[in-house]
Amino acid sequence: MLTASLLLGGALLQAKTLSLVPTDDAWVYPHGGDAMNDVYIRAWGADGNAVAQSPNDADAFSYTYMKFDVSGVPAGAKIKTGKLVLTHVPNAGYPKEAMTKTPLEVRAIGTDWSEKKWQFEISKKNAPKSGKEAIFGTSTAAGYQSDKEFKIEIDLSKSEGFAALLKASAGKELGLCLTSRMDPGENGRAYIYKMFSRNEEKASRRPVLELELD
Repeated sequence: MLTASLLLGGALLQAKTLSLVPTDDAWVYPHGGDAMNDVYIRAWGADGNAVAQSPNDADAFSYTYMKFDVSGVPAGAKIKTGKLVLTHVPNAGYPKEAMTKTPLEVRAIGTDWSEKKWQFEISKKNAPKSGKEAIFGTSTAAGYQSDKEFKIEIDLSKSEGFAALLKASAGKELGLCLTSRMDPGENGRAYIYKMFSRNEEKASRRPVLELELD
């Protein structure tokens, strides 16, 4: 009986921990390639901003859109821990200080889009909100490597906005957007965030939303 109870307890504990790879992701840029085959996702800003003031003025910006299947999240579940884990490509074109000054940001987006039918114009009706209050979490430069690929972890645990979005999205889809104030127009074209997408062949490099729920 004790063994059965321990096994049951382990199963219940495991059910509360989810590691979700995006079902769809897309590089949001007017000159972006085929989202179905692109193994990279990117983000940068313009004029000191991470998000265009109007979706119609977003041509100079670069975002990444992601969708996650959260049908396995029980209604009413509360977040104990939550983080988005990304893998940056080797040989970052910016110094560690730039990552500290202009981190990656996570914001909400709509889910009325798909990777398979992706077109840049679709992004305008699913655009992220501007402003600091719309940010769920930001990256740190803790794992930065100048010559090797490195992990970027963005903590979402402390965000009431993310908790509310997860609650509203439970049983459906959840949309997240990567943005940044890092500006290649000001600092040089190599000043961009470039990570591996869900289409990357090596599974350990793909984006993952890790959730631990109560």
